[in-house]
Amino acid sequence: MMDLKLNLLPPDKKNRLKNLISFIFSKHILEIILIGCCVIAMALIWSWVVLQEGFSELIASSYSVNKEYLSYNQEIKKINIHINGVQKASQNFWPTLPYITQIAQNLPADIKLTALYCDFDNKKMELQGVAKTRDDLVNYQEKLKEISWLGETNTPLSKLFQKNDISFEFKTSLKTP
Repeated sequence: MMDLKLNLLPPDKKNRLKNLISFIFSKHILEIILIGCCVIAMALIWSWVVLQEGFSELIASSYSVNKEYLSYNQEIKKINIHINGVQKASQNFWPTLPYITQIAQNLPADIKLTALYCDFDNKKMELQGVAKTRDDLVNYQEKLKEISWLGETNTPLSKLFQKNDISFEFKTSLKTP
């Protein structure tokens, strides 16, 4: 069969009909785009609400944890401050008891120490005391020279002219680690 196209419409109405068809097509496309934008907007609003609820729950739990463990946090901060203080104090620690014990063990019976001054910052030590005789003083000076961590100890010559009850003062340097 043969297709027959009869065009009984005038050209003016034909143009209007074409324009109307393209307008309706454009309207449907815009409606689809608008519906898609609305769906996307609803999804974004819904996700924002969910995130907002999660954030408020997180803030509430954080606040309750901070409130519950505030005393523990303060106690830990105090302990940390004390630990830092101990670390700073022990940085330049030098154990003195073994050294003082060694000086006391080398002390003869005829020597009495009246003062012992130690300046660990400047690594100096001063011994003051009284010796019964000149020989005791010289012997004690020799014993001090044998101690490896003490520097040179010299007796003033004026002290060697006295025979008995000699007050002395040895100033020496410390050889510390």
